[in-house]
Amino acid sequence: MIKKVIFILCSFALVSCSTTRKENKDLGELKDQDFVRPKAQKYNYREDYITHAHSTLFPLLSDESMERYTEGEKENIEEKSNELDKLMALCHLKKSKEAFELADNIYLKNSENPIYWNSVGLCFFYQQDYRKAQLYFNKALGKEKNYAPAMNNIGVLYRMKNEDQKALEAFKTAKIYNRFSQTPKFNIAQLYLEYGLIDKAFSEFIRMKKMAPNDMDVRAALATAYLLKKEFRQAVNEFESLPEKIQEREDVVINYALSLYYSGNKEKARDIIKDANIKDTQTKEYYSFARKVVMQ
Repeated sequence: MIKKVIFILCSFALVSCSTTRKENKDLGELKDQDFVRPKAQKYNYREDYITHAHSTLFPLLSDESMERYTEGEKENIEEKSNELDKLMALCHLKKSKEAFELADNIYLKNSENPIYWNSVGLCFFYQQDYRKAQLYFNKALGKEKNYAPAMNNIGVLYRMKNEDQKALEAFKTAKIYNRFSQTPKFNIAQLYLEYGLIDKAFSEFIRMKKMAPNDMDVRAALATAYLLKKEFRQAVNEFESLPEKIQEREDVVINYALSLYYSGNKEKARDIIKDANIKDTQTKEYYSFARKVVMQ
């Protein structure tokens, strides 16, 4: 069975850009301290998480990835957090100009910090400049060779290029770099699910559900695993535990309809598949297949 799988970008803290920019001052206002180069701060793993926020719908991964936050939650982080979290928020909000200006201003202080370089890479990622994104993820690894977020993000880039074996190796390496990080584990489980290693994926999603029973991405993934295990009633139960706006998501709604159909609720399955709003090109192929099944 074909599936639309959404992969999560791991970023304990994210940022953007390269050169420094100083505030313009009249010569008479310049002081000795204006010519002192700020001391570059070293990486501190204890600070490597998103501050002042927690995702209500996706709590399991929200300390690691701002992909888990609503637009309002991202705006809140932009307003209240430290400079690296603020830069991360600007990147995720697609405010590229502001993000790169902030990255310029904090470059000297953060030039030795892998969080900074990983975040710059994510800004380029969201601009769909994947070559530059990988360069900056590699730069982050150059600053901290075992930096899990950058390695995970390289895995995401491989996944986008359909180089799944390389993606899997990158995710596994990220998991080794940080055994507490859930994002690479989630991505590995998604790959297992796609390639039919259902039991491996299932056990991982069960573990994650125990850690965060209200995480909607985990529940959606577990529901799909139940569907592939042909435990259709369990799949329906998981899908129906999701909020309506999650049920309508492209990567959820098709498998929800199929679960209903195979569990015997064909009328509801047909209503859902007919109302599905599918925009992604690759997902449309799977939707066409599912619609033929459900509408027969």
